[in-house]
Amino acid sequence: MGKSNLLAIFLSALMTFGFVFVSGQICVDSAGTFRPNTTYDLNRRLILSSLASNVTAQEGFFYNSSIGQEPNRVFAMGLCIPGSESKDCSDCLAEGVTELLQNCPNQT
Repeated sequence: MGKSNLLAIFLSALMTFGFVFVSGQICVDSAGTFRPNTTYDLNRRLILSSLASNVTAQEGFFYNSSIGQEPNRVFAMGLCIPGSESKDCSDCLAEGVTELLQNCPNQT
């Protein structure tokens, strides 16, 4: 089997399995934490609640924003694959936000 065949097989496998891991959530134990129901928590929930609709409202499906004042300022960024359907983009981001809030409830 030639090098080009091995490369083609490797790239095919990488692309196939790469898509599976796109929406995975990993909470890093060394990340910062915060107390629930604080100003930071409320800002985080507020910016995440509108992320999907703000991304799909933009040309190119890219959006970044921040809310609040230091030390409770929260930044959010959303991006969808160019050429994706608006509903698919919105659904994917909404699911990501839901998983983030469930799996990493008090992590920055």
